[in-house]
Amino acid sequence: CEIFAETGDWKNCLDKAQEKGPDLLNRFLNEYIKFTVEAGKFSDAVTAYSKYGMQLIPKNYPTYKMLTLEIFV
Repeated sequence: CEIFAETGDWKNCLDKAQEKGPDLLNRFLNEYIKFTVEAGKFSDAVTAYSKYGMQLIPKNYPTYKMLTLEIFV
């Protein structure tokens, strides 16, 4: 997964991480979300959460809130 992430091939990275389990998926999904948010691609972040799921992890709540505000406000 790391090689895919380093080369910007996020789809393959996230697909492989999803196969390996929720902990790895959450790690790389958070990295991808950070990348998309910094680039101002909020809809890409929401699409990724839609495809791969939003885990109920309290440290992710600020990101969920920020995306909600960016998309709906």
